[in-house]
Amino acid sequence: MQRFDFVFSYWMFAWYVAYMIGVVPFNPFLFMILGGAVNIAELFMGKIKDPIMFFAVNLFIKILPIVSLIRTPTKLVDIQFGLLYFLTYLVWLFANKEDWMKVRTPFTDFIKDKYPSLING
Repeated sequence: MQRFDFVFSYWMFAWYVAYMIGVVPFNPFLFMILGGAVNIAELFMGKIKDPIMFFAVNLFIKILPIVSLIRTPTKLVDIQFGLLYFLTYLVWLFANKEDWMKVRTPFTDFIKDKYPSLING
């Protein structure tokens, strides 16, 4: 099992909580939608070992946050912050000597299996 801090979905949930309590002004809605889309793709690809647990976790860290943000506008600055936030996540992995390709999700495994040229060049 991978470390909690190596899972970007948890980073996104932390961003959501920080946004909701007013610590950061940047709206995570678009990134939550993208993460949710990846999770739905993983589910339909049959790559999830425990769909009930997967749904339960995603209900709290993606679905409910998305619903609560549905009427909030997304601005360019939110997207810029999200990209910087993801870059910070990658730097965190590097600083912890964790290969970002080893921190996989079923979706990245699917991409690697189906489109190896995207990964291997």
